[in-house]
Order: sequence, then structure tokens, then C-alpha cells
Amino acid sequence: MTTVQYLLPSSIIENVLSCTLKTLRYRKDVIDTNLKSAFPSKSRAELSVIKTKFYNHLAHVLTLQSKGSKNLHIVYNDTEQLKELAKKWKTVLLVGSHYGCWETTGKLLTPLLQPLAQYVAYKKIKNPMVDGYVYKKRSDTAAEPIEMKQLYRSVLDNKLKSNPSIYYMIADQFPSALQDIRQAKFLGLETWFINGPEKLSKKLAIPVVFMDITIAPDDTYNVNFVPLYIPDVACQDKIVTAYAKALEAQIKRAPQYWLWSHKRWKNLKLYK
Repeated sequence: MTTVQYLLPSSIIENVLSCTLKTLRYRKDVIDTNLKSAFPSKSRAELSVIKTKFYNHLAHVLTLQSKGSKNLHIVYNDTEQLKELAKKWKTVLLVGSHYGCWETTGKLLTPLLQPLAQYVAYKKIKNPMVDGYVYKKRSDTAAEPIEMKQLYRSVLDNKLKSNPSIYYMIADQFPSALQDIRQAKFLGLETWFINGPEKLSKKLAIPVVFMDITIAPDDTYNVNFVPLYIPDVACQDKIVTAYAKALEAQIKRAPQYWLWSHKRWKNLKLYK
């Protein structure tokens, strides 16, 4: 078990930004639609509480890049498991989600997994200036940014060279029309997921591990690494199905920490 502390922005900045998001009703229709669809049995008042907490958390995430005075405690449990899997199978695919302070949680893990080679998968942005900025922001850790189109070749090269490595991927975004799509039940809804992690892991015999986050009332993060697929172990669920179940359980524990403002269910035509 390893605990990491990280400086957070001033709570004053967060409070101002949270009030601004609420006043401007930032993506209110999308958030309301998502919450109603995912939790049809909850009352309007209950959903309103989740939405308010979500705005507060989103302000926290958006201001995380600046310097501050509070401490965020992240407890990473059993990082040795990841190292052992990487040594045995040469590559581990670590799948996360837009939950909690997702980028910070991933960034602070990277020094704990050295000297393993580490990569973070990203989708290239069409605007070159924006893409360059995002690439630079993601290059300040031990994990090298790698474009999704290059992922298979990179994994294969590391496998052939017997170079133990970890690949980070956020897997809960809505897939584009160009991506291979797998459908799974998620929060009671038929949901499209990227099928890349499953195809990659099955074809190249790569373990898939879910980064499961629990956030305590004092803002302590407890991160557990839950294997979704091990090549030599019988697996009842498809990897996408196992991921959907793990993510749903995480969200239901504390729904305010998931990114409700993105259009997750475009396939169901929920949005105007």
C-alpha cells in the first residue's frame, strides 16, 4: 500500500467555479437526462442533490491544474500486483474511467510503477494547437503519450522485446463511428463501449486490470486494482461486460464523482 499526497487548489477558487457552473447551468440538460436515465427510481430531489455534488466535484477537477494548499491523499493498494503481471505477461492494460480526479490519479501512479515502461493512450485532436497543448500536459509523467492508432504496434513491439510495460486507457467515453463497438448493459441502459481493449488483450494475451476508486468523506482516494481478464484464467464475462459491471458498481457507491456532463448514450438518442 502506497500513499501519495498532492497539492490542490484553494477551496475559494473551487467554490467560485462551482457557483459559476451552477449559475450558467453548465450542460444542465445533458446532466439531467443522464441522471434520470441512469437512476429512474430516484426522486427529483435525490437527483438534484447528485447534480449539485457533481458541479462541486467538477469545479474541483477543473481547478486541479493550479497550485494550492490542501492535500489530496491517494492510497494505491497492491501496486506490486501490477508489476508482477507486467513481468509475467510483458504488458498490462490498465483501464480507468472519468471518475474522481482521473488524470491526477493516473499521473501520481506512474512513479510508483517505475522502472516499468509506461504509456497513456490518447485520441489525437484535429486542431493541431489544442492537440499539442494536450500532448504537452500529458507528457509530464513517467508515462509516454501514445496515439490510439499506434497502440497495437507499440504493445506488439514491447511483447516481442520482452519489455515489461503498462498501458493506461480511459475506456468509458462514447466510441466514434470508426471504432469497433461492443454493446453492454450499463446502469440499466444498452451502452456502446470501445471494443479495442478486449480485442487487443485476447489477441496478444494481455491482462486487463480495472482501476477501482473509492473516495472517502475526507477526500482520501483508495485505489484498488481489479483484474478483469487474465490470459490463463477462465473468465465468465467478456472484458467489456466485466468493465461495465465494475464501473457501474464504482459509480453507484458515489455517483457525484462520475462525469455526467458528457453524452454517454448517443446510441439511444436521448439528447436534443
